[in-house]
Amino acid sequence: MLNYSSTVEIRQILLFSGLLTVFYLSLPLVSSGQSSNNAYTVVLDAGHGGKDPGCSGVHSREKEICLNVALRLGEKIKERHPEVEVVYTRDSDVFIPLKERAAIANRNNSDLFISLHCNYIDNKPHVHGAETYVMGLHKTRQNLDVAKRENSVIKLEDNPHQYADLDPDSPLGHIILQNVQSANLEHSIRVASLIQAALSEQLKRFNRGVKQAGFIVLYYTTMPAVLVEMGFLSNRSEEDYLLSEDGTENMADALSNAFSNYYTDLVNDEQIANKAEAPTVETLYRIQIAASRNQPISQTQSGPWEEVDDVYIQEEGGLFKYLTGNFRSLEDANIEKERLRDIGFNGAFIVAYKDNVRISISSE
Repeated sequence: MLNYSSTVEIRQILLFSGLLTVFYLSLPLVSSGQSSNNAYTVVLDAGHGGKDPGCSGVHSREKEICLNVALRLGEKIKERHPEVEVVYTRDSDVFIPLKERAAIANRNNSDLFISLHCNYIDNKPHVHGAETYVMGLHKTRQNLDVAKRENSVIKLEDNPHQYADLDPDSPLGHIILQNVQSANLEHSIRVASLIQAALSEQLKRFNRGVKQAGFIVLYYTTMPAVLVEMGFLSNRSEEDYLLSEDGTENMADALSNAFSNYYTDLVNDEQIANKAEAPTVETLYRIQIAASRNQPISQTQSGPWEEVDDVYIQEEGGLFKYLTGNFRSLEDANIEKERLRDIGFNGAFIVAYKDNVRISISSE
């Protein structure tokens, strides 16, 4: 049985994780001015780069294989779908921090994030095949090892302590990893499944399946996101294949087919058409001050909550979102947001709606 102090601690963790989740989910609402008017944007992330070579085979380095495939994949997507904007986190041999890779996608208001990598396992040269990851808790020890290896790049960054809240062994980290990306998980799994099908059926690569793990680069994205381990550089046959021109071309072709299948389904579902042709109606601005996944927050009748008028709850993406205000000008919304932050709601941010549908705004 939990004692009173334990219960309070759990409630505090749930509230804190809810606020952090809101923060990360809110990132696309703040634009750097790089957002496109295109109906759909896909971000291609070539893993590693610069001072971070990734894993190495006998003749190859992960960073180079990933970049070659990413650039060719982007070309193929543009050829097949000229209306789609393709954004690269890197298009040359440069080092990009993990958080910045996700930020690039968020700033561009992207609809899909695909991160490309190569796998490696010590002393097991027979292990082979492709696997695709979506964001989630580490389900098996092997998944954890893969995530740790890819996440280890943070040691090369200037401020690795910024990732301290992602410790999967801590109660808070465990809860946060459960919350983040859940709204996009269904689409992420859909993309991952199509990628695995294309790699196994078209390229006859051994299908190691769709898996979940806590990759930092997926954690900070706010759209459907997948990480593809295209093959093992510890396997000589797969290394030779991935290093070859045919391997690059075939891998890019299979991945572009998977993307086309997913994208075409979205077009048929009119999801993209709705995004591109949103009706012209008045924009209303509201302030979001908290969110909870499983149940309403009990503290809404005390403390700083008493100074908030007309708090109402709206369920979106599996979260109970706590909103206040209904402003017709962004300036008025900003004034109220600053007041809410001053009284204790440090994570308060502005959200915009048109016809009761949430939309992106250029700035707060």
